[in-house]
Amino acid sequence: MVYPSATMTVKDGWATFWREGTEVWNCNARFAEAHFDIRPAQDGARDADELS
Repeated sequence: MVYPSATMTVKDGWATFWREGTEVWNCNARFAEAHFDIRPAQDGARDADELS
């Protein structure tokens, strides 16, 4: 489950979403940019779950 938050990495045009160290979804990076609210990770954050 990507919602409500997940860590995203982008490599070779593909966005991969992670929760608690487990890959949960991937898609084309352009699709991710168009359909998700993407924010830079805060300093020291390892997982978006820790930001809540």
